[in-house]
Amino acid sequence: APGRSVSLRGWKTEHGSVSCSVRVDGTGDRMTGELSIAGAHGRVGGDIALRHPLCKPIRAVRINGRAYRHFDSARVFFKRFPKHTSFEVMFETN
Repeated sequence: APGRSVSLRGWKTEHGSVSCSVRVDGTGDRMTGELSIAGAHGRVGGDIALRHPLCKPIRAVRINGRAYRHFDSARVFFKRFPKHTSFEVMFETN
């Protein structure tokens, strides 16, 4: 929900232990977060998808400060990413 955050720590996967924190701003128009995989070496493969908690369409994504194109209007797909990744997702405003 807007203005709220959620985090996940130590989720065991084949790539290592995943930790993730996500925060949606008070208007619900921007989501920021951190994703890290402990025990991973270099870049991590696999699909992780993020959606807006209220299903707002996505208009732009930045990963580690750079524009990112692996998304559609409903979700962002992390295809291959560094073991520690910062992200920002901008949504359509009402």
